[in-house]
Amino acid sequence: MEFLASFGKKRAFLIGLTLLIGCTLSVVMHEFIHLALHPGNWGHLQWFPSPGVIAEINVELPADYDLEGEEMAAYLATGLMLMITAMAAADVYDATDKRQIGQILLKNELKSGKITPVEAIKLLESL
Repeated sequence: MEFLASFGKKRAFLIGLTLLIGCTLSVVMHEFIHLALHPGNWGHLQWFPSPGVIAEINVELPADYDLEGEEMAAYLATGLMLMITAMAAADVYDATDKRQIGQILLKNELKSGKITPVEAIKLLESL
């Protein structure tokens, strides 16, 4: 909780909301891939048929159907959505961070007095 408290309430709420929406969308995308690959079998769809299962489609598949490939595509969509979610949460974090780059990179040096603000600016300009 101390970690979230350091963000401030508004920033923590926005980041948490972004993560919640993104994680929910990743599950929706995963299930949508399965639904999109079996369009004629939606009548055999059950929502939350048992604990731990979100959706179940009962379908007769041909013997040579690549079920592992379907799962790979679904998990690829899930992973992509989670990466987009992480980027969006980082963007929210960056948008609400008002520090200058020198304050971020040289935080400990400035705080301990090892370097003055003028020296910090010169150091950053030389990079």
